Amino acid sequence: MNRCRLYSLSLLLLAAGAAPVAAQSSPLRMTVTRCLKENRGPATRTPDGAREEPLLDRVYYTIELANSTSTTLKDVAVKWAVLVQQRVTGIKTVVEGESRCALAFGERRRLDTDIIELSGVRTRNADGSVGESKSQILGYAVEVYVGGRLVAAEAFPADTPVRIKEVKGEQAEPGVHRF
Repeated sequence: MNRCRLYSLSLLLLAAGAAPVAAQSSPLRMTVTRCLKENRGPATRTPDGAREEPLLDRVYYTIELANSTSTTLKDVAVKWAVLVQQRVTGIKTVVEGESRCALAFGERRRLDTDIIELSGVRTRNADGSVGESKSQILGYAVEVYVGGRLVAAEAFPADTPVRIKEVKGEQAEPGVHRF
């Protein structure tokens, strides 16, 4: 099943340096959408009669930018980070990346983060109770720079940048990340 959830993060952000100081300010709009593809594997039986079903969710975020300024925004850099907690160990990991582009007047651009695979298992016990254990996303942060100046930032939940700084170690390799 594919699902995309639009967070209420449509922001009106002033694009620094996009227009002269005396001119009317024009917005750069950013929307962040979480996309999820759920996969379920074949169920198996455990010796005690419980039914186990492997889970593999593929999650990525789409960041949409829209330029409403009167000029082209050059050297736009979008930096993103996602905080993930591993299922078995509980270890927190940061997956991060960056995309660069230019936005002409009125142009919209969609950028996707790397795919993050979240593994887990759903157990249905003989008594009918259901338990689920899987890796999870704890939050994300997105920053947009124009010409090296920060013009937009969003995090969900709000304390995610602080939590990312606490656990950040080596930079993750781009591509697909499995937990």
